[in-house]
Amino acid sequence: MGMQMLITILALVLAGRWIDRRYPPDFPLYTLLFALLGVAGSMYSFISKVK
Repeated sequence: MGMQMLITILALVLAGRWIDRRYPPDFPLYTLLFALLGVAGSMYSFISKVK
């Protein structure tokens, strides 16, 4: 379960970095948003499986 969380978060961070390089904002906006989305989604999945 931990490996799934890691892969999900890593995949979304890499996607955010790719978007940030393609459409550069002032700061790494998409990397931050996608990382938070990955953490939230992974935690939701983890909590729903534990219940």
